[in-house]
Amino acid sequence: MLKVLKGIEDLGIDVNVEHPSVFSYKHFYVIFCSFYELDEDKDGYICGKNLKRYFDGALPKRVISRILNGKGKPKASLVVEGDGGEKRHKKKAMDYGDFVWFLVAEIDKGSETAVGYWFRILDLDEDGILSLYELEYFYEEICQKMEIDNNGEKITLADITCQLIDMVRPKEIGKVTVSDMKKLKYDLRPIFFDAFINLYRFYEHENRASALHKQLAKFMALKLAAYNTNGGDSSSDNENGTDHDHGKTNQK
Repeated sequence: MLKVLKGIEDLGIDVNVEHPSVFSYKHFYVIFCSFYELDEDKDGYICGKNLKRYFDGALPKRVISRILNGKGKPKASLVVEGDGGEKRHKKKAMDYGDFVWFLVAEIDKGSETAVGYWFRILDLDEDGILSLYELEYFYEEICQKMEIDNNGEKITLADITCQLIDMVRPKEIGKVTVSDMKKLKYDLRPIFFDAFINLYRFYEHENRASALHKQLAKFMALKLAAYNTNGGDSSSDNENGTDHDHGKTNQK
């Protein structure tokens, strides 16, 4: 456990201060319990069957496969791991250290560390670009699950990519880079990744957006009602005949 903590600190993250909700020592036990719960046979490794249970089965099989193959971690970290990491990824399993990498990236997708992690997961050919083909490859499973959850209704690939590409505004149309993602606002990064990685978290983004839209619609309806009540004039000063331009009261 201490070795894993040291690895987190080596990333330049203060486990006590910068991200207390994820990295603080008092919460580290919770991370371990999450790992222990998923590790059904208690052999110290999480396989695909185990990881499929995470977040009520939210992760697609294609994403799980990439995670267990160690594709999300930087190549430098894989070199440091040596043969142990290679053997682990060959048998498509992750140990506690791998799980910390995954969980940190999954919970806080807005961080730059998470951006790198999930970008590498989605970047099938490892060319540093997320193409429409790669996004389609991962969205296919998400879309199938969406249809099941919503009685056949779904957001089409064309619609989702159009919205997300407009949101990211990549330097080159149809090609998203890490730089493009890092230029995106912190709170928008999870929306992009969850559309291809975690459907249930994507639903949460949509629900929050819907709630906000409802609040705005209610607010605008009240403003419109007040406007109509005042006969199209929202300024009470004008009703009193006050001339703001000259600082005088109009005389009849």
